[in-house]
Amino acid sequence: MGNKKAFNPFDYQSGSTYRAILSDDYFGLIEEIRQKVSGDMFSYASDVGNYFYRAVFPERTIMTAMVCASGMKNSDCLTQEENETVLEAQSLLNSPSEQSKDFPAIVCDIACGQAVVYFNEIREYCDRLDLEHLNWDYEKIQVFFSKWYAFAKKVKTSNFAWTLNNLIDDLAQQQGFDDPDRDVNRDIYDIQTPNQSVAEEIWKIIWLAGFSFGMNQPWGNRLDIPTHFRLKSFLWEKEKLYRMVQVIGWHFPNVKIKMISPLEEDLRSYHWYRNRLDISQKIRIYSRSAMLDLLKKNNFTDPWPEFRRLARLD
Repeated sequence: MGNKKAFNPFDYQSGSTYRAILSDDYFGLIEEIRQKVSGDMFSYASDVGNYFYRAVFPERTIMTAMVCASGMKNSDCLTQEENETVLEAQSLLNSPSEQSKDFPAIVCDIACGQAVVYFNEIREYCDRLDLEHLNWDYEKIQVFFSKWYAFAKKVKTSNFAWTLNNLIDDLAQQQGFDDPDRDVNRDIYDIQTPNQSVAEEIWKIIWLAGFSFGMNQPWGNRLDIPTHFRLKSFLWEKEKLYRMVQVIGWHFPNVKIKMISPLEEDLRSYHWYRNRLDISQKIRIYSRSAMLDLLKKNNFTDPWPEFRRLARLD
């Protein structure tokens, strides 16, 4: 880190440490990666190297991070210890939930920094194509974000941990990730209907809309709709369920609606169910999307007649 450049105010990390002066070892590694991996992996490794360079890391750390990002298991340009760091960081990235040990700070920084670049590139891809959603099915969304939240817990001591958590949260919100274990961030409503017919109409609409439906006992007979149940909001879009219960209260004034604290003890004994659609159910996916659009804040019309039509109640 000798012969440092003047401090650049646009560095990712401010302070008195200057960016590294890159030597022939670095450029030799660039050539080795270019020869051994595909163009896409070379480009990604270069992006990771640029991120660590701008984050004011030493040259050897930048090189180690680039080998990790390239997918190579080792490099002739790295020492044995640096190659072991590459393997540890790749193992942490590939299967975070299977890792029981604590990793050194350098491994956490390399893995976490690489993940930050990865999520930044996903965001840039969505922005470039003006995409609100990546069109992943429910299963893909659940597996993807469960893995990355587990990874974020493993690297929580990294310098990049705060940045990574924000990036994961932003994408999870955009894709509608639903973590059943994070009730503290949800709205929950207790619904008590006056009779079976009202309960069935409300249930058919909330079931198609995708809200979680809770009962205090297992739901053995799916044709038997209870008159007393609870509704749980999406993790990131509480206002949609809030709007839904407003509409329910308007159309059914005899229905008793009460907001429940997610910290209440009796919630642990509730059994929760949700209509999970796969990619083959195109009509229902369209119907759900249309229903959720009608629940947006900028819709000032009464959506219930359209809900009934989409749920085939009329």
